[in-house]
Amino acid sequence: MANFKDLGDFQYRQGTRKFTRTRKSLKKFSFDVSNATDITDSFDASKDCVLVIKPLNEHAFLRPEYLVIQLSDISAGTDAITIRITTDTAGDIVFFPDTQATISDAISGGGVGTVAYSLQLPFVDTTDSATSFYLFAKTDASGEDVNITSADLYCTVETY
Repeated sequence: MANFKDLGDFQYRQGTRKFTRTRKSLKKFSFDVSNATDITDSFDASKDCVLVIKPLNEHAFLRPEYLVIQLSDISAGTDAITIRITTDTAGDIVFFPDTQATISDAISGGGVGTVAYSLQLPFVDTTDSATSFYLFAKTDASGEDVNITSADLYCTVETY
């Protein structure tokens, strides 16, 4: 084993191996929530939130880590939100399956709150076209509704 303190014998030899540079960064992507009003106790394709990730012009490994959803006009009987993330507008090609989270109501009240989900799923995108995710949500209470005011997806992005 070489003594790393004494590098006097070290020689660099040029080879043909191609070295690639890899960068990791945490990026926030925001869903368009303009359709996400009056969310009820069933999934409704017309009330989806859309996120389009533009092509990165290079190979990329996306790892959605965390999703934070801000809510408003929370009805009194609503305690949790179930989400589903798909790669199609109809909600049929599921990327992240139905997962429920308890609403954390704002301390000041006012019918606002937050739900958060840990995703931890790999997604590799090596195409030139944009990638789209569709977020669907439903409440846990029949006859009660909420509005989604923002939905932010935090991803680790590794380019190579």
